[in-house]
Amino acid sequence: MEDNHLINENRLLLEQAAVIIGDLPDDIYTHKEIKPFFSSAGQHVRHILNFYDCFFACQNGRIDYDQRTREKDVEADPVVAVKKIETLLTAFEKDIDPEKEVWSKNDDSGGRDPNSAFSRSTFGRELQFLSSHTVHHYAMIAYILNAQGVTTPETFGVAASTLIHWHETGRLTSF
Repeated sequence: MEDNHLINENRLLLEQAAVIIGDLPDDIYTHKEIKPFFSSAGQHVRHILNFYDCFFACQNGRIDYDQRTREKDVEADPVVAVKKIETLLTAFEKDIDPEKEVWSKNDDSGGRDPNSAFSRSTFGRELQFLSSHTVHHYAMIAYILNAQGVTTPETFGVAASTLIHWHETGRLTSF
């Protein structure tokens, strides 16, 4: 079923982060001096998890990704981040109807009219967005960690469509 696929995809992505950051030393997790980002792996993890929080905080059919909590402890401590991931994984156990209509808001430009800032969507589409958003930030996390000498899996931060292409062209033999 599509709904299980979307949920499982997001769960697997979160589990991937827990494995990668679970054993990181704090100084690697919080290091912000890698060009061009000048942000830490922890900041990206926190940002990702905040988006999932917003998804699960949906009230009255509205998901507001601009209302993030930005917990400093999640970006400063990989152990706290892993606990947060475990909480989110548990949240996926509730019934999520991918066809249910919702309204979502994510004002990246800061210039939208507040009266028209929400867009029509579904839980399924929002799960697709979360997956894409997560993979995008995983690519930055991989870059930041690799620059510090931490090896990440070749597939970490790579879009599913790219993984399929790599597999079809022989660059990747399994995934």
